[in-house]
This record gives sequence, structure tokens and C-alpha cells, in this order.
Amino acid sequence: MAKSEVSIREYDRERDMEAIEKLERSCEIGAGKGFSIVTNMMGDPLCRIRLFQLHVMMVAELTGGGGELVGVARGCVKRVATGVVDGDTVLAGYVLGLRVSPVHRRKGIGLKLVESVEAWAARHGARHVVAAADAANAASRGLFVGRRGYATAARLSILVQPLADVRPPPAAASSRSDVRIERLAVEQAAMLYKRRFGGEPLCPSDVDAVLGAAPSLGTWMARFAGGGGGDGGDGAWACVSLWNTCASYRLQDFDAPIVWLIGLSME
Repeated sequence: MAKSEVSIREYDRERDMEAIEKLERSCEIGAGKGFSIVTNMMGDPLCRIRLFQLHVMMVAELTGGGGELVGVARGCVKRVATGVVDGDTVLAGYVLGLRVSPVHRRKGIGLKLVESVEAWAARHGARHVVAAADAANAASRGLFVGRRGYATAARLSILVQPLADVRPPPAAASSRSDVRIERLAVEQAAMLYKRRFGGEPLCPSDVDAVLGAAPSLGTWMARFAGGGGGDGGDGAWACVSLWNTCASYRLQDFDAPIVWLIGLSME
């Protein structure tokens, strides 16, 4: 198949919704290996990006053979910290959910999709484009680093609690009376993240909107009673934010939701 046989265009809900969900299922992570994360769009292929004011979904379509959809890439534009000057921000584009049909890979389709999202982001004022890729995924690194010149910006860790191995905390930890755990209001949590990470590269400047979005379960802080901590005082403390993504992801053979978390601790 020559590259000219593939055209890139924006997603059309009436034409593409069922085809996109079929394509996503064909690209399930780890399918057939005993454990997989399956994308469950719940009838809304835009669910991953709908909360961003500026977002787009590009599809790759075969120009012959009935117009089969063989690839998809989502993108958004948001304002983030540069990490160079305190308070300095810049518009950045994000490439999300890049998928190419397994039988049409290694034919330049992913490259054309990425280039289309980059061009769209540039038209909307983005000065940088960010993509998340597994360091062990040679194909992704070859595309983003080798073909498009991306550079490593940060390391991302995703944690999950194994549902079959949930145990109560040790008695010594659960009975401590000198540790206080409190739930923070969205405004308090946003101020905490901005204060600690506002100058870091790619820190979202709209973290208050992220923490206040529907999937957010809340933010909690633990610190010693009577001590300082995340509000700017001294002392050891820890903070964790939770999101329930059951509307977008599910575990193979499980009905329970996955809870992603991001946390930080300071002493």
C-alpha cells in the first residue's frame, strides 16, 4: 500500500463513531495475554479529550476499498508552565491515543496522523507538542524521537492497586493518633499543586479545572497533627489525588473501576 492511498481528515461523528470503536478494540493493550487494558468509549470516542476547550480527532482513511478507517489520533491544546522562568507559561499541543490498525502498521500512517495533529496544534498557537510513549516501545520511540525529533521531557509513572490483593493497613499505621488526614477543597488542592509544581516544565496551568472535572474523586493530605506542611509550613506531609476512569477504561474480565492516582510527599 502506498502512502498516497491514505487520506487524513477530522473525525465525523455520523460517519466514524462505530468504526473508531472497532479500531480501538483491535488495538487493545495486552489482549490475549491474560491481562489487558481495554479502551471502552461508551459510545463517545471523544471522551478522552472532550474536557479540553481546544481538541481534535484525526482519522486515517483508505481512499479505496470502501473508505476503511485504519488509524486515529487525538489532540488537544492547553497552557502549561515552561519551567524556565517562574510564572512563565506557553501553549502546548498534546498527541493522545494514537492508534493504527495492526494490519496496516509500518506503512507511514502513524507518521501522517502525528503530523496532522502537530499542524492543527500549531494553527491554534501551540509552540511545543507533547506525546507520552513507553520507553520500551521501539516503534513509538522511532516515530516520535527518530522521525519527528521529540526529546524526553519527563518520566510518567502510573500506579494501580491490585484488586485481588487489597489488605487493610497495618494496625500500627491505622491506630496512630498523631497523623491527621483531611480532604482538601478543589481550590486548596489547586493552590498546593501550583505552589509546588507551577514552575516545573509542562505543569498544567489549568490544574484547578483538572481537579474539578467530573472524574475527580478528590484530593487528600496527611500530616502530623499540629505540624505544618502543604500550606507552606514546615513538617512532613503527603498528598494524593484520585480519578475514577471507569467511564473510559476497564480491566479485562473485571467490572470494577480503575482508579489512577497522582501523589507527592515532602519533608
